[in-house]
Amino acid sequence: MSEVATPARSRIDRWIDALFAIGDDPAPNDPAARLRAFETILLLHLFVTVATGAFPSAHVGVGLQYTLSAVLGGCLALRFSARFSPMASAGALCVMLALLTYVFPQTGNHSYLELWLLVCLVFIGYAKPDEGTVLLSTVRWLAAIMLFYTGFQKLLHGTYFDAHFLAAQIMLKPAFADVFGLMIPAEELARLQAIRWNEMGAGPVHSQAPLLLLASNAVYLFELAIPFGLLWQRTRRQAVVALLVFTVAIQSGAREAFFGGLLVNVCLLFWPRDLHSRFLWVFGTYYASIGLLRIFFPEVVLR
Repeated sequence: MSEVATPARSRIDRWIDALFAIGDDPAPNDPAARLRAFETILLLHLFVTVATGAFPSAHVGVGLQYTLSAVLGGCLALRFSARFSPMASAGALCVMLALLTYVFPQTGNHSYLELWLLVCLVFIGYAKPDEGTVLLSTVRWLAAIMLFYTGFQKLLHGTYFDAHFLAAQIMLKPAFADVFGLMIPAEELARLQAIRWNEMGAGPVHSQAPLLLLASNAVYLFELAIPFGLLWQRTRRQAVVALLVFTVAIQSGAREAFFGGLLVNVCLLFWPRDLHSRFLWVFGTYYASIGLLRIFFPEVVLR
């Protein structure tokens, strides 16, 4: 019998395979278990975010909030049904499209990250091992591009060179002042906190304090460099640890509990082994805690 000839693969196909291989693991495996846990954590994140009113920079009416919360709660419940599980992320994607349409253009980068994660889960999936491999590599590339873009965005805007952004946050938000205010002299901290941002000629809103300048410039430099460490398999573990420390340090100061949880969930996908299944209960406890804090102790500012 004559052998069936294997069709020649184009150069573009080979390039695509090479790119996906960069985000893949050295040893082939079925990542379905970790992706199921990742999806569950993402849906839990979205449900608590919407249910507690932690929206992206815009006010959403109570009626719409309750409606979207109920739908996301149903999507989270579907996630535990073997038959209807594939519908969970599809329903959450519809909710996110409705929410982002409502609040546009007052949306943050993390909202688009949530949207694209859902798009990948819905349109790539992980029902088969090869689909899971492609999905895992795609989400890793998505996270790396997002991190590089946020650093490049800071570089283009130039608000970090003279600590303009951090100084403005110290001026506007007590949470930033509690952390980054320790890096500047007491008199400069008092000056920034005394500025009324809506008054004509208020300012200057910047700082030349060496520690604050070091922290300010280190942020975008780290975000520009860390994607390469995450994608390169030899430095992936060290880069994951560095990103986790960076996330906890920055998000704790900013009290951005939701974005911090989202970034940790995505970051752990770079770890060679499945940590999501093992730490699923940790994420559940975390989101339950910040949800209860926002409901019963609204004076504790968590975003």
